[in-house]
Amino acid sequence: MDGIIRSEGIYEANTLLRALDADNMDLDKLTAVAEYADVDSTKDLIALAEHIGDFVFFKDAEDYETVGRYFAESDPKYDLNMELEDFFDFNGFGEYLAEMNGGEFISSGFVCMQDGAELSEILDSDEGITMGGM
Repeated sequence: MDGIIRSEGIYEANTLLRALDADNMDLDKLTAVAEYADVDSTKDLIALAEHIGDFVFFKDAEDYETVGRYFAESDPKYDLNMELEDFFDFNGFGEYLAEMNGGEFISSGFVCMQDGAELSEILDSDEGITMGGM
């Protein structure tokens, strides 16, 4: 925190702390999303925290088959009759989802965007930046 205050100021440090104080903030997910987005500023980290719901994080995923299984089992949009799982190409499905949603493997798992979300729009957004009073 001391480094943020010195390089970017107390206002940015306070804004970051407010963003991290959200009731539903998953710091493991935020850390993974920050690695995925390769952010290097407090402003970008704040934007990611404010849009944490626009990301999917699957901890410990190491291959496309695991990603495909995760989505097939947890996302109602991809409801798969599990009696057919021996005939389904989970690896190909995982690759497809990664490509369609900008997914990447990072050090702690797999991160991708929710349908319709764009990383460039999140990082270029100034919606959370407002002047505060004392």
